[in-house]
Amino acid sequence: MNIKEEPPETNSLHLVADTNLFFEFKKLNELPWAELNADPIVILISKPVLDEIDKHKNQNGRTRDRAIEIFKTLRSSLKTGGADIVIQEASPRVLLRHIGSVRPDEKLRDQIDFQKNDDRLVGILSTLIADKHMKTVELFTDDTGPVSTAQGLGLPFRFIEDDWRRPPQQTSEVKRIKALQKDLATYRSLEPNINIQHGETIKNGAVKIIKRVVKTLTSSELNTVIERLKLKHPLQEDFTPPPIKTIKNPLSGAKTECSYEAPNQEDIDQYREVAYPKWIEDCKATIRKLPDLLSSPEQKAFVRWSISNVGTRPARQVRIEFKAEGAIELVRAKKDDDEETSTGVTVPQSRLSLPKPPSIPAFKETQKEIAPPKSAASKGFDVAKLSNVGTSLKNLNTGSATLRAAQASLGGPLFVGSAFKDILDSPFQRALKDQQRFNGIINPPYFKGARALSGPTFEHVIPRIDHLALRPHKHDPEAFYFEEWEADMPVKIGCLTCDLWRHQRDVEKFEYEVVFFKDNDTKSAVLCTIHAENLTEPASSRIQVSKTIEEFSILDEALAMVDEV
Repeated sequence: MNIKEEPPETNSLHLVADTNLFFEFKKLNELPWAELNADPIVILISKPVLDEIDKHKNQNGRTRDRAIEIFKTLRSSLKTGGADIVIQEASPRVLLRHIGSVRPDEKLRDQIDFQKNDDRLVGILSTLIADKHMKTVELFTDDTGPVSTAQGLGLPFRFIEDDWRRPPQQTSEVKRIKALQKDLATYRSLEPNINIQHGETIKNGAVKIIKRVVKTLTSSELNTVIERLKLKHPLQEDFTPPPIKTIKNPLSGAKTECSYEAPNQEDIDQYREVAYPKWIEDCKATIRKLPDLLSSPEQKAFVRWSISNVGTRPARQVRIEFKAEGAIELVRAKKDDDEETSTGVTVPQSRLSLPKPPSIPAFKETQKEIAPPKSAASKGFDVAKLSNVGTSLKNLNTGSATLRAAQASLGGPLFVGSAFKDILDSPFQRALKDQQRFNGIINPPYFKGARALSGPTFEHVIPRIDHLALRPHKHDPEAFYFEEWEADMPVKIGCLTCDLWRHQRDVEKFEYEVVFFKDNDTKSAVLCTIHAENLTEPASSRIQVSKTIEEFSILDEALAMVDEV
């Protein structure tokens, strides 16, 4: 028996292969050997396995091809002196080794039947383990027969993974179907090729709407907010005047005595019994408005598609159908509203705030100077210095009685600056502008040209324009037209048609608003289907649409309003 010895430091694995490894699984060079976590891996092919492979050479079917292929490989190895055959060079290195000279372990003759190939294979495994020339030796099979025998004898084994199996053999019916599919693919290559993409804002083919519903504050929560409000702005109870105090000016040395008098009892009662309680009630009323303010309009949902004909042929008599599945409908917007509806942006409402607390009645303060500082005499104002400022009122031809009275009181001409003159002139200027604007209305400039026209010519200008406006639009065979789908009208099914949709043209974009029937959690979908006269199978795409109701409390918002008062 000639067994090669492996270096002890290597993480080698020797597999005593069963016959099924070569017939029922993929080719050796196609298997994922890295899953075994060993390097190198040596596949040992014994005489019982070679005998089984030899039988398959004379049979029909795909096992015959495998058997011939294996014998060719082994023959080339025997010609070179029995050298290992490299199945995979690295990561890991996989070798195929012929061990036809190894015999079953004679110690097991009384325990197993050496006439059976499976038992002979287990006996060979025992011989290799007893020889101790190989670091790790295991039986490698997917058959439970030899595995149960090896397990009963305490010998190591490893099952071949199911995903290593080769695909099942194709029947004649399967081959015929594949041939037909190939012919169909060739035929469809001559058809329009419709490419449907979802809009950029639609993630994973779904539109999810979350509606936040405000929960009204409970009585306990409202009391919590009011108590914090009273703690921050308590009711003023004590109106005892503070003691008299004296303030000294450090520069002049003068002293001022300050005394205080309590507010009128009437003002105090008004504050305690009317103003403060009313403020508390006003704050409660404001807090009760929070649900209406925070319950913003429901977010709008839109479905968007970008559709193009990327094939080599134009599509004829195209019909695009959008179908709302579930408790939803579709609405298409008017052209003027396209830009507004596509954004779906809502203007946020202004934040609500609590009213300011009432003013507390103030103490009356009296100040008395004990030693007032000396002050310089005040100087008068010399009116004569205005003599060179501007134009004399006497020289202004305004006829204003007010100006004449001012001149008389001052005993002579009063001179003013240019700014005052502009003020006096401004009424006249405004009146002049009003007159020019009135002239423009009753005598517009375009009437001048109109009057120059002869009677019949001018009278037929307007009828000619109306005639052009009422002229019907010419049908464009390459344009998409809505089929009985009015703007702003909810529908379950909406359609567009096109006579000729040319290939390699710009992408057509379609966007529609989704309207929900019920105000609860909803899961629906919108199906887009494209038919054409020369399209064998319609193209389709589905967008999932869902709405979820979420409730939230406004207690934190109410407490934040208290902190801002």
